[in-house]
Amino acid sequence: MTFEGQMSHTPEGQASRAEIRKRALIPPNVLAREYVHEAGRILKGKNSVAVREEVGRFAKEITTARVESEQDEYLERLTNALSIRKLGVFADIPDDKHERAAFLFALIGAYQRALH
Repeated sequence: MTFEGQMSHTPEGQASRAEIRKRALIPPNVLAREYVHEAGRILKGKNSVAVREEVGRFAKEITTARVESEQDEYLERLTNALSIRKLGVFADIPDDKHERAAFLFALIGAYQRALH
């Protein structure tokens, strides 16, 4: 049994799963508030120009999408674009689609604030 498998039966593992379920109920654009600091750090980091280029390509489509599935598609495209360029954007973000979407909303918000 793996370490994760062993931990799943502990009170800590159960609490962790409960927290993940709870966070999954929060819309990503609301959960984004928790990633504002990290997003700002990324936009000021060594790869800031490349990150801004990628975020700039998708920000309008993501924020103006009228259908959730369309928004999800653009979020996935942005995730792939950032991952392909190996910018280390997701290094401190949980490997969870919902959490990454929340982080991307924070990143887009920080990017848009920097433009004004």
